[in-house]
Amino acid sequence: MKHRFSHALRSHIPFVIFFVTYLIIGLFIYPDFGVSIDEYSQIDIGRVNYERLRGSMEIQSHYDRYYGPAFEVPLYLFSNILTTRTGIDEMSARHLGNFLFFAVAMIPWYLLLGRLFGNPLYGLLGSAMLVMSPRMFAEGFYNTKDIAFLAASVWVLSAFYWYVQRPTTGRLVALSVLTGFAFSVRVQGLFLFWVVIAALLIPSKRTRRPLWHVPLYAAVSIVAAWLLFPVFWNDILRNLTGFWQNSSHPLGPPTLFFGRWYVSPNIPWNYHMVWIAFTSPVSIVISAVIGVAAFIRSMGTRIRVGSV
Repeated sequence: MKHRFSHALRSHIPFVIFFVTYLIIGLFIYPDFGVSIDEYSQIDIGRVNYERLRGSMEIQSHYDRYYGPAFEVPLYLFSNILTTRTGIDEMSARHLGNFLFFAVAMIPWYLLLGRLFGNPLYGLLGSAMLVMSPRMFAEGFYNTKDIAFLAASVWVLSAFYWYVQRPTTGRLVALSVLTGFAFSVRVQGLFLFWVVIAALLIPSKRTRRPLWHVPLYAAVSIVAAWLLFPVFWNDILRNLTGFWQNSSHPLGPPTLFFGRWYVSPNIPWNYHMVWIAFTSPVSIVISAVIGVAAFIRSMGTRIRVGSV
């Protein structure tokens, strides 16, 4: 596939203007957002995992010990340092940190889309559609769960693209570490892990990928996830069992859905689809459906002709 993506600085000026504008707006309004329902529990996740680094074993009996700490720990440290040195309140410091992490992820997202479609304007369009969605824009400040995982997923996808372009061992290790980080942010990162494994197993006529890269990717990803998940540093078999049970039967607060209350995981099959449809602009929902359908169709064609 030939790309018309230019390295000339002038071709990236529209995105630079967009990114700087987004950054300035965020720096002005980050103190205006309130406290989300689970923000204090997220702070505590960061605290107990940080205390494990200092020798405390509290994490082994903590209620949320199996929730990914890879982003909460640095955010906990960032907010504490910022609060101590500047005097701003803890929540505002967290919202600023979450916003900056999300904003930085826009850069690889822009480059990825620009490369895939051969035009930086597509990268700008994709970035604008992401951050200009009212729900995504707001949650980019206070949602340290989904937004952090979204940003981590962007890094994994970008790293995989750069690896496919030139499958070196160094790029594979970077991809593996980022995958381990994504899993250590949210358990859904396991899907990224298996998707990459499947993609690595698909033969390619464009680039030669050594077969031993597959077990290397798996091994480095697992080690990275283990290092970033302090609860597994002790009694790993018991904690793996507990993690599996907790992930298979998650408990959540009662949720009102079409006039009835439900408790996770016993929610209707259409809950997530309705939730996404009601909280996202119609244009973005339609574009997403079309994009996913087109991607699946193109992947099926490539696999049939053996060009992947």
